[in-house]
Amino acid sequence: MTVTVEDVVTRYEPVIGLETHVELSTASKMFCSCATTFGAEPNTQICPVCLGLPGSLPVANAAAIESTIRIGLALNCSIATWCRFARKNYFYPDMPKNFQISQYDEPLCVDGYLDVEVSGRSYRIGIERVHLEEDTGKNTHVGQSGRIHGADYSLIDYNRAGIPLVEIVTKPVPDTGSAAPEVARGYVTELRDILRTLGVSDSAIGRRAASGRLHRVHRSVYAVGHTVLGAHGRWLAAVLACRPGAVLSHSSAGALWDIRSTAAGRIDVTVPGAGRPAVPGLRVHRARELRAGDVTTHRAIPVTSPARTILDLAATLPERALEKVLDRAERAEVTDRRALLAIAAASNGHRGSARLLRVLSEHVPGTTVTRSELEERMLLLCRAHGLPRPLVNHHVEGIEVDFVFRRARLLVEADSWRYHRDRDAFERDRERDAIFARAGYRVLRFTDRQMRSDPHAVAATIAALMR
Repeated sequence: MTVTVEDVVTRYEPVIGLETHVELSTASKMFCSCATTFGAEPNTQICPVCLGLPGSLPVANAAAIESTIRIGLALNCSIATWCRFARKNYFYPDMPKNFQISQYDEPLCVDGYLDVEVSGRSYRIGIERVHLEEDTGKNTHVGQSGRIHGADYSLIDYNRAGIPLVEIVTKPVPDTGSAAPEVARGYVTELRDILRTLGVSDSAIGRRAASGRLHRVHRSVYAVGHTVLGAHGRWLAAVLACRPGAVLSHSSAGALWDIRSTAAGRIDVTVPGAGRPAVPGLRVHRARELRAGDVTTHRAIPVTSPARTILDLAATLPERALEKVLDRAERAEVTDRRALLAIAAASNGHRGSARLLRVLSEHVPGTTVTRSELEERMLLLCRAHGLPRPLVNHHVEGIEVDFVFRRARLLVEADSWRYHRDRDAFERDRERDAIFARAGYRVLRFTDRQMRSDPHAVAATIAALMR
């Protein structure tokens, strides 16, 4: 049995808790005088202390302790009058001492909080502790995989080993529900602004971007390690580039739900509330209100629900294109007629509401799923000449037929020369026609050339047999 993220979120309440690492911008390391210059040649900023050689003794960096206290005060923490460093023992190749000097049961800062606002509601994020430790070195696994599994060999750079590192640990944050991702984002955004204002940490992002480890996608949104993003990566980056509460929407959401193909150059994102950010490459829509049922998360991307997506598309799509979206949604089983009628009725004033209700009154989702341009042309022909809407790709006597006018017991096959030009196809078509005749159906066959060059004659022939 496959369990999706949506299933888990429906059955359980998300309770977030975050541990954030902050690399301090001190001139020297935490327990020795080695430089902390980013991008230096490997293993050129090391000494007996940060290599853990016998007889070397650590001395705490006063500037790092002061920066940690300033962070604690900014987060409304209590500052310990006395604290202790401890050895965190575990083996890892880039820890030369085989232990990390950290703080365990007696950290420097405890019991704080940070208030963040998301979609008009304030959340208090409790801070469990802010403690100080040293960073580890850097492993580079050489080989095709880029990981330790499958690597030909590994290289170790100890320049980073011993750099002051602050860990900010929150308490569990209950009652966030489906807003948990936005609350988490709001927290780290506010925290980043505080750290920048305090001046305790350089722009690690800027340094990593300059070295090619991060690649800018949008403002404050980066791809890690490479510049090529798939569709899902671009969609998630687009949502993250807008303000908290933003969701993928319209054609982009339709593509994510697999109910509409899109080759659009711009990605659609909807933001709640007043105003909308201008983000290059994105088409940002503003919604006065996004109800709880209007948004969800699919494949880890915040997105409008299938019903809301179809409502938004109804505002701009031609009616036949909207029918195709409804057909694909029915096949994918992502929503149903009842949900669509409910959201259209509840969204009085939305530009797509009236059109969606009108299409639903005339169209049964799932009955006109087409597979070719020829089938689409046939449906347009019926609409233009006032013919009843046929069932598409429907089974009669166990055989799939292109179009079925059920009341008239009339079948129409749209035959292209490409698939009906050999003797086998000719014989097969006649066998099918005989089966249909025995069941009381009449069969009309039209070629793509007939439907394209003389649609009036095709429509007149169908109409004549339906009298």
